[in-house]
Amino acid sequence: MGSTACEICKHDLACPVHERACPQPSNSQELVHIKPNIYDQLDIPESDRLTSIRKDQAEYMYEFVSQIPAYNTLETGFAYGCSAAHIISAKHKNGFHTVIDPNQESKYNNIGFRNLVKLRLATKIIFRNTYSYLALPDMVAGGQIIDFAFLDGSHLFEDILLDFYYSAMMLTNGGYIMFDDAWMKSVVKVAQYIVANRKDFTLIPRTHHNVIVFQKIGSDEREWNHFEPF
Repeated sequence: MGSTACEICKHDLACPVHERACPQPSNSQELVHIKPNIYDQLDIPESDRLTSIRKDQAEYMYEFVSQIPAYNTLETGFAYGCSAAHIISAKHKNGFHTVIDPNQESKYNNIGFRNLVKLRLATKIIFRNTYSYLALPDMVAGGQIIDFAFLDGSHLFEDILLDFYYSAMMLTNGGYIMFDDAWMKSVVKVAQYIVANRKDFTLIPRTHHNVIVFQKIGSDEREWNHFEPF
């Protein structure tokens, strides 16, 4: 493993997030994948399979959510319903899973909905057919509370940051925000911002190469002019 600085932490010390730049902590443990059959039941067009998360990540998400007290959950980006199916199936409690995607009908031909209907999970979702930068402020204004968010909508830096900003407002203390596509520079940059500026969040040791996970550990008590370069 090289000695280059971690892209997120900006130092050479052991980092629990970016194993590409920093070694994994020796006590890091892989989550056990236990739900291989959900993914295989989904209809995902072979011509667009890379749009969906892959099977190993879907199973990882199932195991992650099954180990936390997730009641109401959130997802930006719905596509073929793969992540939604695994999140809903893993939840121990009977809350709702809110999904936000303006392209379900126009781009994905409602395949995500049909997959959830086939798995008898469609009654567990609240669907918002609009952009997250419109839906999320409305949810905040309505007093929505969430325990877990999976952010996989637009991958423009400003859109990811906005998704985090509003999701963080709704997230309960102890709740989690998971970012998809950890290889993308825009995602890494948002993670750098959180590490540098949001001390109410802590990084979770990384056990899947394609996600970055933060846990909310307190309230945002920054002064009005606070800013740390990232």
